[in-house]
Amino acid sequence: MTTRPLLVLSLILAAACQSPGSLPGQSAYRGTEWGDRYYPGTREALSAEIDRALKLADPTVLGEARPQGLLVPHAGYSFSANTLGQSFGALQGYAYDRVIIVGQSHRHRRHGIGTFPGAALPAEKGFQLSTGRLDNDLAAIERLERNPLFARRARPFDGETAIEPLLPFVRALWPNARLLPILIGRVSPDDITAIGQAIHRELDERTLLVISTTFTHFHARDGHFPVSPDKEATLQALRDFEAPFVQLIEQRDPKAVVDWIRRNDLFLCGTRALLVGMTALGQTGGAQTVAKDWSLRDDKGPLDPKWTSGVSYRGIVFIK
Repeated sequence: MTTRPLLVLSLILAAACQSPGSLPGQSAYRGTEWGDRYYPGTREALSAEIDRALKLADPTVLGEARPQGLLVPHAGYSFSANTLGQSFGALQGYAYDRVIIVGQSHRHRRHGIGTFPGAALPAEKGFQLSTGRLDNDLAAIERLERNPLFARRARPFDGETAIEPLLPFVRALWPNARLLPILIGRVSPDDITAIGQAIHRELDERTLLVISTTFTHFHARDGHFPVSPDKEATLQALRDFEAPFVQLIEQRDPKAVVDWIRRNDLFLCGTRALLVGMTALGQTGGAQTVAKDWSLRDDKGPLDPKWTSGVSYRGIVFIK
């Protein structure tokens, strides 16, 4: 006799978790989900890894330039910590009151939950890391919610890796900064432009925009560049392949970036986030690569010219 009321209650709760503006937990802090998998799980181990990675950075690499944006990867720390450390570390000494992170949802219909339209805003008050809390910018979230392309959605952030691995670096460098994480879902080219323009209106001298994307996902069979048994020769071929793409990003030309991706059939884990972020930053100013790295699936010996695969990582600072 109690089955039907319980079913109705569960449906109400499920709907609430996806309904903009009526989300439970708006005064709560979202816990982390990827400790001990993507990065060290304990406070002590995570702090030590962040400190180690930040020491790899050259704090003078940007000179007198004022950073307004940062592109970084979101892979596990065993692959990306050095790139993250060099990238975030280049901004040591710069003060920010707010950090906006734009990432692309990894959710697909094959996961059984489908994608979501537009851009997802966090449902909670902030994030609770092992190293401390980060508070969300609730006023900015309320402003963006007035735009129909934005909505508070709890579920897209569940199990999502585009945002969380970056938070320990943000917490280490700017512990009092307000956070504005934004996940990009199902969008059209016009949506990308409109979302980017809405984020642009949130930018100021004390706000840092972080774009979360890994770089080239490649497999030897794709034929993007020659893969040989020699690791260094293969990595040089990858560098040569990426060079014009990196140059277009540094020139801050999102249309040319889209054209290059389509022409070369390139797979990035975060293309929509990259285009939204570049649109938000605008085309005035420059950019500078401060970190680059690669991971290969079979780097213990000679590479297999038919089956070698891997991912590249970049840290790019956008400057005024």
